[in-house]
Amino acid sequence: MNCPVNHHYQVIIVGAGMAGIGAALMLYENGYKDIKILEAQEEAGGRIKTVPIQNGFIDLGAQWIHGTNDNCLYRLAKKHKLLADEMSEEGSGLYIRDDGFVFDSALVNEVNFELRKITLECEKFVNEGSFPTSVGNFIQEKFEAYIERGASALEMKKELYDWHIKFLLVDNSCCSLQDLSAKEWGRYITGPEHVNLKNGYKSLVDLLISMLPTEVFKYNSSVSKVCWSKDKDYARLHCVNGEVYDCDHVIVTLSLGFLKHSPNFFQPQLPCRLSVTISSMGFYGIAKIFLIYDDKWWNTNGFQIVWRRNTKLHKSRNWIRYITGFDVVYNQPNVLLGWVSGEGVPAMEELSEADVGKHCTELLEMILNKSVPNPSKVIRTKWMSSPWIRGGYCHITPQCDKTKTGPLTLSEPVFVGDVPRILLAGEACNAKHFSTTHGAFESGQIQAQRILDYLK
Repeated sequence: MNCPVNHHYQVIIVGAGMAGIGAALMLYENGYKDIKILEAQEEAGGRIKTVPIQNGFIDLGAQWIHGTNDNCLYRLAKKHKLLADEMSEEGSGLYIRDDGFVFDSALVNEVNFELRKITLECEKFVNEGSFPTSVGNFIQEKFEAYIERGASALEMKKELYDWHIKFLLVDNSCCSLQDLSAKEWGRYITGPEHVNLKNGYKSLVDLLISMLPTEVFKYNSSVSKVCWSKDKDYARLHCVNGEVYDCDHVIVTLSLGFLKHSPNFFQPQLPCRLSVTISSMGFYGIAKIFLIYDDKWWNTNGFQIVWRRNTKLHKSRNWIRYITGFDVVYNQPNVLLGWVSGEGVPAMEELSEADVGKHCTELLEMILNKSVPNPSKVIRTKWMSSPWIRGGYCHITPQCDKTKTGPLTLSEPVFVGDVPRILLAGEACNAKHFSTTHGAFESGQIQAQRILDYLK
């Protein structure tokens, strides 16, 4: 640990995403200004990325505010008139099979109602001592019982079931529903609303960072390791650019995916309970594909793609089976948004944008049985490939049930004596609002408050 130190701060925050900004605001507003945020990327926001296109924007990361008055970020955005009047929906429009068959809306609604009922039933296990091995097993068992009671359209119901499974993979950023804890399923609480921001999520980030001095932020400063010791009264942070910082307290807001891929980031490693939590919790990815056209050629609210179970695809095209469908986009009438789930995410990220657009066009022509125009531009996400993110957001696994770990244990501070030296924050540290921006923001504020309580 003998190396020149660039500066010593009372608190250093690693990452300028929602959790890092939330922590900095809490400290700054309470009079503690000896703080620094070290951000690896060239701008704040973390998994928020608003990109200008045509006469508007698209959001590659966080897209909606979930919940209304019980959401701190909703209230803030509403106060500053950042919210759009129009809300969005997912999974709307025509449900079309790969052979062009359009499902009757009554059947779609029936299966949707049944699966909604099953997932709601799964929420009861949060307060019970006995629970299924996974969300996937529970849903499958209950749906099979529903199928056995049915008298018609059984194969089509199974096909719609497969679509819903892929939809839930996107919703939970996991590779399999067997990776989801049935015990913890009911602990997640957030509003069903999909609230749009008039000028994209970046407008909310810009508002928040405007409340802090610009010198608090240091961009393009990727931290390579955090050194700490029971024998030292500081933590030492080493950056890739060679800079070194000491601090009394460090709040690390890096994604759970990054922590899983970086076992030597903390030296020495974090205490066993935290290491076990990082290992036990799940973190996977979802992907978005924006198809941008010169003119709108569709007259529906979207296309949800349902596959026959016996349909065979060439290996190079197999990833398109994981596209749940194409939704319309708020304030962008000439754009379709494709959602990719499960194993299709890393496969899609390996392709060029040109190939992604080509494959999507082939898929749309296949289900619609007609020629469709090529998009003038394709923009897709690569969050799993990002070395600083490694995916979308966290999920709670059956392994967490066995190790009795989860977001609450991930947020337990590392103490040196009575000093909270290292604190983790981010969406994965929020037991009720994980996977959300307001959950990340709250977690940063909670950890900052712990430091404040110590300092006071």
